[in-house]
Amino acid sequence: MRTDRFCGLMEEAHVDVALITHMVDLYYFTGTIQPGFLVLSPGREPLLLVRKAYQRAEEEVAAGIRLAPIRSPKDLPGILEAEGFPSPRRLGLELDVLPYLQAARTAALFPEADFVDVGAVVYDPIQAGKSRVEDAGFDVAGDFLGADEERLDFGVVHCGVIGAAGGHAKLEAGLAEESEGGLLEASFWQSEAKFHVKHSVY
Repeated sequence: MRTDRFCGLMEEAHVDVALITHMVDLYYFTGTIQPGFLVLSPGREPLLLVRKAYQRAEEEVAAGIRLAPIRSPKDLPGILEAEGFPSPRRLGLELDVLPYLQAARTAALFPEADFVDVGAVVYDPIQAGKSRVEDAGFDVAGDFLGADEERLDFGVVHCGVIGAAGGHAKLEAGLAEESEGGLLEASFWQSEAKFHVKHSVY
């Protein structure tokens, strides 16, 4: 499991507990994007604390990850203690992607802990290695693009920051006629970023 590899690297980096909250990372490790905290610690079962849509998270979450509800981030220290997690001396956070205010509020909950950017310490070695399924997907995509590269003219990717009520993801697509083909526009909204991707299809 990805969480097992993550915890092994945490142990090497002397990180006692890691809190994963970013939507993309939650999906990468658990299979769900429901808001919450994935608590990881070497030698302990992964615990996903779900803030919203608990029933849906139960349906989506990967095997081997235990679920529990949480009402507020302020409850984190008490829940970790009740669940038998160690009082963290080195606490891992996604400092490379977390908004400053969220990181600061989490730090205030654990005043005795030193904070480690698990994005720099742990993610790179994990994400650099792909599963056989991922490698196969890349091969298929490469074959497709190699065969059809003359038909695809990729344009510029524009990124900007917006807010989305409730942190929901929204995907919209449309096709507009042009003189030599179509312009496919897709916009992806999430709680922290909007990605606007355009390419021409001939």
